[in-house]
Amino acid sequence: MTSRRRRIIGWGIGIAAVVVGAVVFVIGRDRPAEFSWYAYQPIANDVYLPDPAGFYVSPASAIGALIVVLGLMALAFLAGGWVRGRNHAKTPT
Repeated sequence: MTSRRRRIIGWGIGIAAVVVGAVVFVIGRDRPAEFSWYAYQPIANDVYLPDPAGFYVSPASAIGALIVVLGLMALAFLAGGWVRGRNHAKTPT
C-alpha cells in the first residue's frame, strides 16, 4: 500500500470518526441520564433536590464526545504530517 493511499484512508477514518461521534453525541443528548440523588440535612430538616433543568451527560453523549475528540486528534496528527511534508519538500538541500 502506498503512502498516499494510507494518508487518504487516515483522513477518511478521521473525518468519519468526527461525524459519527457528533451524531452519537446529539442522539445521546435526547436520552435522559438514568440516575438520581438527593441530599438530606438532618439538623435543618431540609432536603436538597437538584434542578431538573440541569445538564446531565448520558453515557451515549460521553462516548460520542470521546469519539469526536479521538477523531480530531487523528486529523490534527495527519495535518501536522501534511504540513511537515509540504515544508520539507521546499527546503533546499
